[in-house]
Amino acid sequence: MGNEFLTRYDAATSLAAPGWEDSEISSFLNIGQLRLVREKYLAGDYNPISNLIITDSAAAAPHTVILDNAYTLNLNTTHPTYLYYLRSRSKLTRTNPTITDEWIPNDTFGDKTDIDGFLTTVYNKPWFKYPKAFTEVDDGENVLTVIVDAYVSAVSEIELTAIIEPTMIDIDTTTDTNLDLVLHPVIVEYAVEEALKSIKIAKISNQ
Repeated sequence: MGNEFLTRYDAATSLAAPGWEDSEISSFLNIGQLRLVREKYLAGDYNPISNLIITDSAAAAPHTVILDNAYTLNLNTTHPTYLYYLRSRSKLTRTNPTITDEWIPNDTFGDKTDIDGFLTTVYNKPWFKYPKAFTEVDDGENVLTVIVDAYVSAVSEIELTAIIEPTMIDIDTTTDTNLDLVLHPVIVEYAVEEALKSIKIAKISNQ
C-alpha cells in the first residue's frame, strides 16, 4: 500500500511535489481507511467491513445523573476502539409485562435533550415497550445510556453491537490494516487525495 501510494502520488504530481516520510504516509493511509469505514457505515454497507463489527456485553451501571431509571455501558472501557453504534439490547427484569433477566432490544433516539418524557418522577410513571438508548459523553467518558420505564426493576447487562477501528497502519513497523484486500486500492486513493489536499492547503497558506 505504501508503494502504491507513492506511485499514485507521483503520477498525480508529475514528480514535482515534495516526498513524504513513512510516518506521514502511514497517517494518510489511516485517514483513508477511516474515511472508507465511515462511508460504508453511512451507506449501511457492512459486508466489506464485517470483521470490524463486534458484539459484546458488560454489566450495566446506574447512571451518575439520571438516577431513577437509567443505566450505562462505558464504551471507553468495554470497546476502546469503538467508532459507530449499530444496535444494542438490555437484559432486564420487569413487572409489566412480567419477565426475569430477559434480553430486550433497545430503541435508539436523539440525545440527552430528548429524554425528559421518559424519566420517572413523582409526576411521571412512564411505560414503554423497549428501553431507549443513546450515546453520550459523561464525565469525559463515552457511554451508552439506556433508559427504562417505571416497571423495570433491574438492568443487569447491556449488549452493544458496534463498528470498531481497523488496525492502524504503520509502515515503519510493517503493521498492516486488517481491512479486506479488495478495499486497499480505495484506501490508497483516499490517502493520495488527502496528501494532495495538504499540499494545496500549504500552498495557499504560503501565499
